[in-house]
Amino acid sequence: MRVRTITAILSLLAAMPPVHLGAQGVSTIARAEVSGGYAFSSSPDFSDGWPFGWFVGAAWPATEWLAVSGELANHQMHGALDGSRTDLSMWSTMVGATVSRRIGPSLTALARGSAGITTVTHHVYETSPAISAGLFPVFDVTITVHAPAVQFGAGADIEINRRIALRTLVEYRRIFNRRLLTLELPAQGRLNVTTGLVVRLGSR
Repeated sequence: MRVRTITAILSLLAAMPPVHLGAQGVSTIARAEVSGGYAFSSSPDFSDGWPFGWFVGAAWPATEWLAVSGELANHQMHGALDGSRTDLSMWSTMVGATVSRRIGPSLTALARGSAGITTVTHHVYETSPAISAGLFPVFDVTITVHAPAVQFGAGADIEINRRIALRTLVEYRRIFNRRLLTLELPAQGRLNVTTGLVVRLGSR
């Protein structure tokens, strides 16, 4: 199902007619791109169902439609139940490729696929008054898992000017680690939404 989804996105981008900008709007390839902004991740098992996060990234445009990209992101999720609290932190380092297709004077469609490493740190601890007063043993456990991950999705750039664009991407991330399943940590598969600014540096 996911392979068919990726194929459909790439086919759609390929089928879109390119927009010709004319003599005064000839596009040039940037030497590099840097980006940063907000990152949200679906987390139905936590009290903050779409927790806040952040990302920073960089890319090298190989052609007008293909770029090699890298991204560092962090998400923090929290929940509370029956006198205890759970905190989940996810650090992700991803490297991949982005394909793009201009479909309007200031609108570019994107599809991105990437792979990398995700570090999941899960902290569970007691918060009830009885525990704090020393009436019962304190429960405090931290588990850290390093696991490979893949991520793919699509989005768009809305150009603010020739150098700056507003980018939004909706992507699915899958983390591969049997320990996450054994420990029932809600981090194996999730939907990520990122939105932020892209700054194009130089031209060639």
